[in-house]
Amino acid sequence: MNSRKIILLIIVFQLFYFLANAQIKLIGNITTNGIAEYPTHIDSLSKGGYMSMPTIALRDAIPALRRKYGMLVFVQADGVIYKLNAATLANADWVALSFGATTNVDAGTLSGTTLNATVTGSSLTSVGTITSGVWSATTIDVAHGGTGLSAIGSANQVLTSTGSGTLTWTTASAPTDASVSAKGIVQLAGDLGGIASLPTVNTVGGVNSSTISSNNALVTAATNNNTNSAIVRRDGTGSFSAGTITAALTGNVTGNVTGNLTGNATTATLATNATTAGNITATSNTTLTSLSNLNTVGTITSGVWSGTAVEIANGGTGSTTKNFVDLTSVQTVAGAKTFNNAISGSNTSNPTIAGFSVNINTQTTNYTLLASDNGKIINFTNNGAITLTLPVLTTGFNCMIIQSGSGVITLTGSSTTVKNKNSFTKTAGVNSIVTIIYLATNTAITIGDMSN
Repeated sequence: MNSRKIILLIIVFQLFYFLANAQIKLIGNITTNGIAEYPTHIDSLSKGGYMSMPTIALRDAIPALRRKYGMLVFVQADGVIYKLNAATLANADWVALSFGATTNVDAGTLSGTTLNATVTGSSLTSVGTITSGVWSATTIDVAHGGTGLSAIGSANQVLTSTGSGTLTWTTASAPTDASVSAKGIVQLAGDLGGIASLPTVNTVGGVNSSTISSNNALVTAATNNNTNSAIVRRDGTGSFSAGTITAALTGNVTGNVTGNLTGNATTATLATNATTAGNITATSNTTLTSLSNLNTVGTITSGVWSGTAVEIANGGTGSTTKNFVDLTSVQTVAGAKTFNNAISGSNTSNPTIAGFSVNINTQTTNYTLLASDNGKIINFTNNGAITLTLPVLTTGFNCMIIQSGSGVITLTGSSTTVKNKNSFTKTAGVNSIVTIIYLATNTAITIGDMSN
């Protein structure tokens, strides 16, 4: 039974082998079966010979077993017959055939270094961009972007037009200097500077161009108004406005003078109609004896008053003696005043002192009280511990100290006894305030935010 199966399998394998390698041995011509119109074979399935393919791609796809050196293939897409022109049978071996008639070929991109010897002529009318190679044909004329010349010119020659559509080499003339009547070379020297494409005028008559520009701006800004640092320009009536005018005036002044007159008035004798003199600061006025109608003056800055005593109502004392001060009425006393003796109130009608600010003395290191600290606030801003020494001072001396920084202030006496209700000698911390009062020249008492 097993031998039968083995024999059967052998027979099956033999059948498959014969089918896979089946060949028909011809011993005569192949003819049609009664109908002559049927083809005897398909050209694209033959080996070598002549074939017809729709496209170049299908031509290049012909299997190697069907290729033969010298075979021909007609490509329908471009109407050209190609010959397999080498025994290597590669796609690069296909060459187009020409049979004497003109064949239009789409060259695409030509990248070869030479043309095949079979290419002897062409009706090529346009090309793309030719990036390399040597032009060895006839000279290119002007109409087609060339010069029409076959040789270059000599040194310093330039191409010029003949006026008749051709070019020629011409020796250029050396440039000449410019003059008032002709163009030419101009040297950027002296008043001129910069470069040829951007020349500048640096000076005019020795005056710097920036100065001229600034002066031009001043002239443009000239005005008849009273404007600081501006050039005066008269208006349509010949007038202008001004502040202080300093000048040596010669001749008569006609019209009203408003403002200050400064200088000498050695020959002036009368100003009978003057009512307001402003600031009179003349250095000499030997003959002016009368200002009969003058009722207002400005600030008199020098001189000696030799008239009657100026009344209190007019800012004087009303007295010809020096030791008179009238404090019976409300007055404003300006300027710093120093009193060497006590100022006492009446202890009646509740007299007060108002409108005074306390002086603040700021310190950052160890400090000893001074007599000038009487009535002051001493502000310590240091962040480290500090010592305040209380020396011998006048009875009644008083001041206040403030610990503004983080440094604690220790109060100690120098020939002075410092007393405190709780025997505290130090400030209690930041923003602590302590008052010091001298009960005697060498005894002080402290009170406030204190601790030990």
